[in-house]
Amino acid sequence: MPAIPKKAITAKQARNSIGNTKTVCGKVATATYAKSTTGRPTYLNLDRPYPQQIFTILIWSEYRSLYKRAPEKLFRGKTVCVKGPILTYNGTPQIVARGSKVWIPKQKTVRVSKPSKATTKASTSSSKGANGSTTDEYAYYDYEPIYDDYYSDDWIDAAIEADIDRMMDDYDDWLDSRLDEYFD
Repeated sequence: MPAIPKKAITAKQARNSIGNTKTVCGKVATATYAKSTTGRPTYLNLDRPYPQQIFTILIWSEYRSLYKRAPEKLFRGKTVCVKGPILTYNGTPQIVARGSKVWIPKQKTVRVSKPSKATTKASTSSSKGANGSTTDEYAYYDYEPIYDDYYSDDWIDAAIEADIDRMMDDYDDWLDSRLDEYFD
């Protein structure tokens, strides 16, 4: 499993933190949208597929629209993190994700002069050296992504607040323009 943010715990460790608010990270083994079930929940089961899941992230239907794509498609097979109080349901630890608190930790890009077996090519560029020779540089993503404090819990909360502020500013601008049109 790739590295996780500094303050996060693994899906397996969540069992020891029932009742505490934590950031939990793990790989989505199964992702299901139960649209015919009451509340139309989306289940993201971490590290092992249902019914042997280690941890479950529950997203109720009212929060699905906060994601750019259907959560079961967006997160399937990805390493994800979620922040919230850890509860249990039928003996399995879970976090009920409210808002957009499920995210995919960011990968860092590194530049190397030769491809290696440990990386996958993402893009190339060429440059002319001082002596006229051409050097190809490759941008790669590591198979084992490196995470940094960029995705700390404080950053997530600040990003959500900034999004809300931006939406409110946009709404205020729109409303002002509509009122100007109406009263002119």
